[in-house]
Amino acid sequence: ASLFGRVNNAKIKNILLLNVLVVSSSSGGMGGLIAIAQNMEEDSIYNCHVKGIINESVQSIFRIGGIVGLCYSNFYAINKCTFEGAIYGGNSSYTGGIVGEARTSIKNSYAKGKIEISYSGSSTPDRIGGVIGELGEDKECSHCYSLVDINTNGSSVGGLVGSTQDGATILKCWARGNVKGGNYVGGLVGRLYYVDRVNMCYSTGKVEGSGSNVGGLVGGASNPAKVTNSVWDTETSGQTTSAGGIGKTTAEMKDPQTYIDLGWAI
Repeated sequence: ASLFGRVNNAKIKNILLLNVLVVSSSSGGMGGLIAIAQNMEEDSIYNCHVKGIINESVQSIFRIGGIVGLCYSNFYAINKCTFEGAIYGGNSSYTGGIVGEARTSIKNSYAKGKIEISYSGSSTPDRIGGVIGELGEDKECSHCYSLVDINTNGSSVGGLVGSTQDGATILKCWARGNVKGGNYVGGLVGRLYYVDRVNMCYSTGKVEGSGSNVGGLVGGASNPAKVTNSVWDTETSGQTTSAGGIGKTTAEMKDPQTYIDLGWAI
């Protein structure tokens, strides 16, 4: 259910896919470029771009990404990649604009468009993000951004990252898409676990949640103090609270002094 179904210790570089339509009729990972990538080295998915539609049609597929569904690596395997388009799913947990389940670090990448996931069965989709569905243990997302609008009844939904695992880091990233979900919904991150760290990030999109743990920047966090030097727009988000971060007015968000005071290099 991708251009490449499964790759192992491969290099996929300098590819542009236009007018893509990926539709699957069987269970398994999905991606605009790669469904499953294993044992990937540094920059092994590099300068790859997908524009089009990914339509999960059987409501049983986990790990869906605009570039790659599932990626394993001890390095920054994904670098300078983009997705522009739409992702539609049913019970599609681990869904992201770039990568559904990131067992790798990722940098210098962005996604724009929309993710729509709706399921009426007994289980609820979760881990849905504008760039990453779930960021794995001790992995890092840096210098990435999202212009993805997310509409789902699922949980752990974030404008940039849906959920994280222990020791993950999100650094110098931002999200401006609107986010709608159930529990654990945030403009940047839906749910942060344990010692996960967010630093020098911001979000501005509207945030709506039908359940608990809904926040302007972060929906829920085990340790909100690990969210540092990061802000969200209390007016455009419609949220005055967050599990970490500092709420600012729209005027303050547009003022360079806000970021200078936080130690950003502007």
